[in-house]
Amino acid sequence: MEETKFSLRLLVDEKRNKVVLAEACRDFVDVLFSLLTLPMGTIVRLLEKHNQQPMRLGCFNNNYKSVSDMTIDDFETEACKTMLLYPRSTKEIHCRRLKLNVDDTEATKFFTCPRFPRSCSKYSNFNTSRCSCGGLMTREFQVSEEDQLGSPIGNNEDGVFVSCRSSYIVTDDMRVTLSSLGVISKELNLLGYADFDDVKEILLDVGTQEVLTLLGNFFASDFPLSRTFLGKDFLKRPSTHALDVGCVKGGHDCNVKIFVRKSDKKIIYAECSEDFIDSLLGFLVLPLELAWSLTNDGSVLGWVVNLCRSECREASSASTPLALQPLHDVSYSSLSISYTLLLETYILSGTTASSPLSNLSLSSISLPISLCMHLAKYLSSTFPKLEQTFLLLPYYYTCSKQILDIPPQPEVIYSYPITLGLAPPVSSFVRNAKKIKPWKIISVTPRDPKIKSETPSKCGIGFVKRDMRFIVSDNLAITPMSSSSTIGLFMKSKINNTSDLEEQEISISKAELINILRASLISRSALTVGLSSKLAKNLKRQVVSISQIFVYLFASL
Repeated sequence: MEETKFSLRLLVDEKRNKVVLAEACRDFVDVLFSLLTLPMGTIVRLLEKHNQQPMRLGCFNNNYKSVSDMTIDDFETEACKTMLLYPRSTKEIHCRRLKLNVDDTEATKFFTCPRFPRSCSKYSNFNTSRCSCGGLMTREFQVSEEDQLGSPIGNNEDGVFVSCRSSYIVTDDMRVTLSSLGVISKELNLLGYADFDDVKEILLDVGTQEVLTLLGNFFASDFPLSRTFLGKDFLKRPSTHALDVGCVKGGHDCNVKIFVRKSDKKIIYAECSEDFIDSLLGFLVLPLELAWSLTNDGSVLGWVVNLCRSECREASSASTPLALQPLHDVSYSSLSISYTLLLETYILSGTTASSPLSNLSLSSISLPISLCMHLAKYLSSTFPKLEQTFLLLPYYYTCSKQILDIPPQPEVIYSYPITLGLAPPVSSFVRNAKKIKPWKIISVTPRDPKIKSETPSKCGIGFVKRDMRFIVSDNLAITPMSSSSTIGLFMKSKINNTSDLEEQEISISKAELINILRASLISRSALTVGLSSKLAKNLKRQVVSISQIFVYLFASL
């Protein structure tokens, strides 16, 4: 089958060897916006497969490799490892409608145990899952894409993430607008070009390889078009300071023991339990746009900002509300009716400009999580556009004690119709069983693939096994302490003077984890950079404590 390619028209400044702007078709721009929906783990896997030279994505390569290197015995179930190595996106069906889809992840499948529907009525998206009865869930059923989405898909002539049948202007820093003479003239003037004398037109054919190269250059340059198509090495100069995200509500805290080299304040290792590891591994399943939105920092991956804010994005596919407020300011486990009204305003009108609640501080509201879950189900059923508006995570990525309380996609309950008479058994699930006239309808509910068949329902659920200890290096390489030599790890750290090593126990909250996430996007020292403000506060408290001791001693003389 011949590969799909798009024509790309570049305006190039030959003297500076720089792309001024590009004119692209709707299908190419559709592909650009689809890159925002890719999970970070998928991006790592695609780029490692595409590049002959190792492509460094901050600390994400080490995070991903840690999952690959860990054995199945280190995870709660085999499915846990699979879902991290091949993370799922809630937009995968949308991406499969693209003229060019760079994501090679297999389509979502549905499995039950062999005893279905006689005694079991659960489904899983992984054929290594075990039913509550103990049987392997290997019997496959079909679910149409329309039933998976819960809404009509549309025809192939419609765009996926953009809808206007027009060409588009893409700047070197990934600002996307509809093409027009006025837009081109404005862009040229902004960049200091009075006319076309200093620029040259180049026509290119762009396919999968070029798109993947462009994706890699998003993380390597502030000017990815120039780096991709002209080979100009505009390297990024990211800020590596720790962003103070302030007080952030939601999520669980966890205690971590860190080992700091006192001479340069560098964190060598962290020793922790499974809850912190579940949160770090959860970085891999975050869609790119969601990962950036959590950091709420325009200096990190500035091209994402420009793509996210492009007015030509289809409202139903863009996660515009993420840009309305800092995402880390939203306590997903504590919504309020006020915020619900704001959501409804957006869902119905596509904007919050007309809402008196548009300046609502989302961190100041609270509601019991049980009511929140009921509210989420109500909204998703009443306003189908809600699920398409937010970049949610598939339901099975939720852990019992996650530090980042990111909302999962609502669990979908399907119907299995048992037909009357001699009709052959149905081999598919549907959302609306009224489409056919069954004799009986069985509700089929999802089974969390992280749960073993013998696991008590009240036990904590996560990716890795419970009651384990792990070592995390500064670059987010994760090693189970049960499968490695602690002495060997200590020797690898090359600490010349053991007295230079200081042990501290700190509490990691949602704010600190967001800082680690931010640092992991731009740095190879995620722990040191992400926790630098935390370490500074600890040092300040220690200085104050020493001062208080001296004051007490002198007062007692």
